[in-house]
Amino acid sequence: MTMFASGGAIVKAGRAVPAVDTKRSAAEAALRPVGGVGEIQVVGALADEVVQALRLESDARSVWLHPNVVQHIQERRTQEDATFVLEHMASTILRPHHAGPDPRIHRCYALVKQVDDRYVFIAIKCVTADYVRRHADEIWISTAYVLGDEILTRKRWANMLAAVLWDGRA
Repeated sequence: MTMFASGGAIVKAGRAVPAVDTKRSAAEAALRPVGGVGEIQVVGALADEVVQALRLESDARSVWLHPNVVQHIQERRTQEDATFVLEHMASTILRPHHAGPDPRIHRCYALVKQVDDRYVFIAIKCVTADYVRRHADEIWISTAYVLGDEILTRKRWANMLAAVLWDGRA
């Protein structure tokens, strides 16, 4: 496939794609978690817009993924859902459509992104530096899965999640 720049866009197979999307896709691909890896992985960083939507009171921005969580996702989900969630994990962290604190669990938050006709849900937890005996807070993925279509209309989710405003709009 030939790709070339054209007026600030990349042309792929005859269609122009904004260069920013190519950069974002490359970043997401580089950050995509790999199943079966026995090491901790960084899968993204929270943007200021996301931090604001989460009402996160920490300087931590990098989001970490433990191999046990990858294993949990692969064991508890169908292969199709696990693959889908892992493929879209980085993009959900980098640019979610909805985000908010979980009112039931202290320092836990939710990120949701619609991909085609499905919703990727990622639960993250901010662990304080005091608790982990480190110099800074850390953000870890607790779990991730595909949400059903009707989930965002349920009272619990509707009250918890807010649309993330990107460039002043949702």
